[in-house]
Amino acid sequence: MPPLEWATWRNLPIPGTHEGGDRFVSPRIATFVASLNVARILNWKFWKMSQEMSAQAAAAAPSTASDAAPHDMENPTEPMTAEGLAELKALAAQGAEAQERYLRLYADFENFKKRAARERDEVRRAAIEGMISRLLPVLDTFDMAMAAAQIPGTNLETLKAGVQMIQGQLRGVFAEQGLEELVTTDKDFDPSVHEAVSQAESSTVPEGRILQQMRKGYRLKDRLLRPASVVVARAPGTPTDTQGANDQQA
Repeated sequence: MPPLEWATWRNLPIPGTHEGGDRFVSPRIATFVASLNVARILNWKFWKMSQEMSAQAAAAAPSTASDAAPHDMENPTEPMTAEGLAELKALAAQGAEAQERYLRLYADFENFKKRAARERDEVRRAAIEGMISRLLPVLDTFDMAMAAAQIPGTNLETLKAGVQMIQGQLRGVFAEQGLEELVTTDKDFDPSVHEAVSQAESSTVPEGRILQQMRKGYRLKDRLLRPASVVVARAPGTPTDTQGANDQQA
């Protein structure tokens, strides 16, 4: 089976990259890709030269056994010259060297991928361990609150104080990680951070402003984790979006 043409080799995917995306390529990987291309070019050139020489030899050979002797006497096949043989040997040596370099760099690249995967797992494990260690005091406070609830004579105010303490601890842990609560009081509806669950008429709150918060929203640093579910005010007598759509269909 002949090797692929160089145009086809050039379009093959390179290990460590993906279509439509950018990824950092280290100098070792760049050297690996260059050696791979050299091996592909030499392999294709060597095969091409062998095919041409075979075609020349077949054209010079006799077509039938009857005229083999006179044809050979008149047009003897020329042997390979010393220069051609030396060029083939040089190409073969270069191809073998490039192939060896390719295999060595490919092994290094595989080791790099395994090492990077291990490092990612270690970073992920360390992040999880750090978060759990910060939540353990909150769990301890929960245990103390549950134990206090089992004591006869414990009043509601004592339990309320314990729950407030747990809430403060949990908010402190989240705040350390960059969690922020979205403020919806006296804010206009913003579809990028708010989720409108319904509309309600109001004569005191301007139309388009948040009338009530149904569920809190949170942002982790610059990234929105969850939009705030809110009720949006509308002017008295103004139909809701659903009502307007139904009227248009009717």
